[in-house]
Amino acid sequence: ATLMSVPAGRILVGLIGLVVLGYAVRQIYKGIKEKYNDEIDTRLTGAARWFARAGHIAKGIAIGIVGGLFVWAAITYDAEKAGGMDAALQTVRDQPFGMLLLIVLGVGIGCFGLWCFFYARHAKHA
Repeated sequence: ATLMSVPAGRILVGLIGLVVLGYAVRQIYKGIKEKYNDEIDTRLTGAARWFARAGHIAKGIAIGIVGGLFVWAAITYDAEKAGGMDAALQTVRDQPFGMLLLIVLGVGIGCFGLWCFFYARHAKHA
């Protein structure tokens, strides 16, 4: 709300939303194209590969919802609509099949957590 009240605040909020959306798209792309393999010293196979892929895609979707809310708040000029992850998840919950979508997102974020454990053990070192 404070940022939206300054001159060019709507533009800044919209730009922040677009940057967040860009990061979300990058995470989804990373999951689809398996670019996460570039960050580790081995190639993923089996369940680890599935966890990494699903995790990156779910993380991208969740972050994309947040970015979309920021852009929407800038367009409608309503600072109350720009929320964090909690507002994004409440927005998803209020949709048809929202609880199912939240369960799928939750499982995906859990998969990302498993990927993080694998990454911690096999990260490439400079």
